[in-house]
Amino acid sequence: MEILATLITVINVIYEFSYIHNFIAYYSLGNFKKAIVHYELFLKVAEEVGDRGRKRITFINLSKAYENLRDFKKTIEYYELSFRLPKK
Repeated sequence: MEILATLITVINVIYEFSYIHNFIAYYSLGNFKKAIVHYELFLKVAEEVGDRGRKRITFINLSKAYENLRDFKKTIEYYELSFRLPKK
């Protein structure tokens, strides 16, 4: 069982890094819609493991991507989500 749990953890970390790298790549290229897709996938992983710090950073980065798309309603929504998360 411990080996299976470790394997699942490793797989989640690989997914996280791939989502982050894809987000950065698409964001840097100005393809904010694709960047959002990958950060939403990263958000799902952060929610599964219950990591509020990752969720907070993800909400902030999503808000920046939506800001670049000039979708200010979503920009504000994600900034507010980042502030609502408990610190600990």
